Amino acid sequence: MKEQEYVIKYKAAPQWIIDFFWLFSAAFVFLLAYAYTNFAEYSIVFAFICPVFIGMAVMMHQNRIILRPNYISFPFHLIPSLLFRRHRKWTDIGAVMMVDREGPDYFESSDYDSKELVIHFNSGGSVKLNMSAISIPDLEKFFIASKSWGSTAVFAPELIEMKRKLFSGPSQTKQISFTTIWEDELQQHFTTTNFVPLDRGRVLMGGRFKIVSQLTAGGLSAIYLAEKSDKRTVVIKEAVVPAYANEATTAKAKELFDREARLLIKLSHPRIAKVFDHFVENSRDYIVLEYIPGQSLRQLVSRDGPQTEDQVIIWGLEIAEILKYLHSQDPPIIHRDVSPDNLLLREDGVLHMIDFGAANEFVGTATGTLIGKQCYIPPEQFRGKAQPISDFYALGGTLHYLMTGCEPEALTVSHPKEQRGILSDAVDSMVAKLTALEAANRPQTAEELHQLLMTTKNSPRGTMLKMPGGKS
Repeated sequence: MKEQEYVIKYKAAPQWIIDFFWLFSAAFVFLLAYAYTNFAEYSIVFAFICPVFIGMAVMMHQNRIILRPNYISFPFHLIPSLLFRRHRKWTDIGAVMMVDREGPDYFESSDYDSKELVIHFNSGGSVKLNMSAISIPDLEKFFIASKSWGSTAVFAPELIEMKRKLFSGPSQTKQISFTTIWEDELQQHFTTTNFVPLDRGRVLMGGRFKIVSQLTAGGLSAIYLAEKSDKRTVVIKEAVVPAYANEATTAKAKELFDREARLLIKLSHPRIAKVFDHFVENSRDYIVLEYIPGQSLRQLVSRDGPQTEDQVIIWGLEIAEILKYLHSQDPPIIHRDVSPDNLLLREDGVLHMIDFGAANEFVGTATGTLIGKQCYIPPEQFRGKAQPISDFYALGGTLHYLMTGCEPEALTVSHPKEQRGILSDAVDSMVAKLTALEAANRPQTAEELHQLLMTTKNSPRGTMLKMPGGKS
């Protein structure tokens, strides 16, 4: 059976160049005929030159970008920018964006012919495709293939907006696409900021890092996809203390930023995004983190719906193991932002924890602009007295969301069975214990958390009806 594929015709050169080339070729052949009156000499020269002209004509005419389930195949003339690897896996795509051909600024008009589609790869290299060389139907093929096979890629906000403008007509499919999921995610994160985020193309640390795309922004921070000087993709977290903050708050925030970075750089756990570096530039603090291609658990639920009890408990045990490692550090590290957004599922099924928010929480509390997902924050954390078991409350809220597809109600004990009656009493009781408002009524250690999850996992919970995509 033939493997499914989409073919995009990519015209590498404008039509007038192609026409001029053919005219030049005809004139050149005529001059050869004039210069070599001897037919044998003419035949030898023509035999050597003809393949060159044919090869150049093929390269400048309709080239093919082939999209298959496992990889993308690019035209030969793009090989140098691809570091001589023209076949790239979908999982190797780090970011997809649209830029002006003249520079890295965000697009402001609907003149797509003046734009370039830029694809950055995790293993190095990138490719720039002129939008004028791709037809609208072929561009739609790329979005469809990305939805089906390339769900680890990060689509920049302006490309999502372009996709909406081009493909949101009444005749378009109503299925949820990956770009729609990212659009929903961005809408949740983008709020009015107290500072101006960095523009795409901005360089940091003397060119060591180059901003590729802004992923999220909140009142006091932003997170960017960036490219190192060796072409590797990383995530950069930016934090700034607002100008109106008093001197004591500013000093304390700087202390926390520095301490958080130093603590996190020392961490070494296969399920925690590695922190590589910390630096200060233009009075802003930056933390450089490992880029992990994958989708957040929120994106997974947005796409596939509520997950089964069995799967959610498995994830709960994996998260408990991560929290045990964090809480065992000296001093204990409290994540403070355990949520479906900060739990990333790689394509191979391995769950990772990202984005620690200790410094952000302090500054937000001190300035009255606390950012974060309030329905996952326990009462003591709102009062600025977070402790390790505060992460257990957030975990309970996360498990509630994963099994119901609904946010837990802030500052309440969660009972997911009330929203999804098929859930068992054992699971409902487990989530309720994790989200107890009194910290003393929750598990007190990571070992107790693990035991609670294992007890629930092994308890009689009836037969769960499992459906494709994790639904039940």
